[in-house]
Amino acid sequence: MASRSGIKRVPIKDVLSLLSQRVSVVAVILEYSFPKTTRGTDYCCVLRIVDQSHHETGMAVNLFALTADKLPHVAEAGDVIHLCNVSVRTFDGEYNLVYSKAFSSFALYQGKDSDDLVPYQVSSKYQRTNADGICIHELRKWRVNFQPNDGRHEFRLFKEIKEGDHVNLACKILHFGEVAKDEWFIYVWDGTNAPPNTIRSKWLSFQLYISIALEVIFRLVYMIVKNVLCYYVGVLKKFCCLYLTVGSILRITFDGSIDKSHFHLLDNVKLKWIKLVNMRLEVHAGLWRGLFTPFTKFRYTPAEDNLILTRKRFSDERISRRFEINYLGCVPVPSTVTVVTVDCHCAPHVTLMEALTNNQVTAKFKCVVRVVAALPCQPEMLRSPAGIYRMQLTLEDATARIHAYVFAKDGVCTNFFCFITFNILFCFPYLCVWSFSFSLFCYLDTWQETLFGGYPDTDSLSKKLNKLLGVTEGGATSDKRHPPWVSVCLESYYLNKDDTWGTRHFRVSSTKVAEEA
Repeated sequence: MASRSGIKRVPIKDVLSLLSQRVSVVAVILEYSFPKTTRGTDYCCVLRIVDQSHHETGMAVNLFALTADKLPHVAEAGDVIHLCNVSVRTFDGEYNLVYSKAFSSFALYQGKDSDDLVPYQVSSKYQRTNADGICIHELRKWRVNFQPNDGRHEFRLFKEIKEGDHVNLACKILHFGEVAKDEWFIYVWDGTNAPPNTIRSKWLSFQLYISIALEVIFRLVYMIVKNVLCYYVGVLKKFCCLYLTVGSILRITFDGSIDKSHFHLLDNVKLKWIKLVNMRLEVHAGLWRGLFTPFTKFRYTPAEDNLILTRKRFSDERISRRFEINYLGCVPVPSTVTVVTVDCHCAPHVTLMEALTNNQVTAKFKCVVRVVAALPCQPEMLRSPAGIYRMQLTLEDATARIHAYVFAKDGVCTNFFCFITFNILFCFPYLCVWSFSFSLFCYLDTWQETLFGGYPDTDSLSKKLNKLLGVTEGGATSDKRHPPWVSVCLESYYLNKDDTWGTRHFRVSSTKVAEEA
């Protein structure tokens, strides 16, 4: 069928016999990427399209424009695109279509089956015939039962990822936003725990600079949210308890060459399960991070996608059974480095995020964490000249990371005075500060003679601290450490009965480092 421009509209299957010619195509968008800059002055993006005639692997489309705004703003994979006057080329033995900024045109339509033929984006030269409208209707009806062939794609769970890999992920988008000027993150989750990372030994001292930054940020956040915290805490707890209390949250950032003008379209897939293709994985500051590169794409995910339905059932079951001890690895098996005394044995096993978002102001929990850093890390510096303990511990599990400051007021009792920083993964007014970090003061009490066995000599104290940090004998200069999982007892309480949630704090008790591990 010829369009008004005289260019023939053909199914994708017929494109394979029209090399070096110009054609028009109506197709479903199987995959799409964000615009990126080319080596010259143009912008480009890549789509993969399918139709009734060619839907096993689809066909790539390379689109070029003077600005990113003139490229397709794809609202969601699975939408329909009408490409007019595009050239048929080959690259690496594969046929593809090339959209020219000089003579090609396009229109984007919603993919859902309806009678609406109003495109949500059109280029300046676009024209549609009645026959084109009929083709769009037929394609929408076909898409209703279309299941993409994912045979060549392996979609990994978070628990299977490895540093440096380029992987495909099937996950749920929890939040997307700008955490700092020109710094954007997507927060995704699939209900499984990402593998714990090897900790660099240089962190033993590097934490000083991180701690100073967190302390400044904490004071700013605390002043801002002091009057609005109580209003949001109910929504915060409800959201976190439903989605965030088990399993790891993967932060995804963007390669510098990707244009940010289309990022607002991610609002269309927020809180939806999606498929991401060719995502690069990194470890940044000891935390997993995904990198959205120019080659990363969003893939069409039908509402009844078999893989997504399986992932949903698994994550729903894990959430519903999260309080069962070590159900599918919800709580790692702790080592014998620490011992929790008998008065905490009846406390439920929970993640750090579950403890922080528990619906009771006062409660007692048992958490399994890793001590990934300490400041100071030299045992002879843990006490001031007056004999007062003073140190900062960085603790983490699969759901959160906290900083705990240890301070002893006298030679008998030690007070852990700390603040906890964790990603709340969404933005309320006045809470969008530095990677969505939300801070709470936590006042944690324990007897120092229980934790470290009183005031041992430097050698004994060094051995106990090294046990917590995963430093092996004679391995203090090693580049890597593997801190053990250890049990701690965490209690919550409040300081002001008129503002119980706003003054909610935590304390660690009934925990000690074992003499022999």
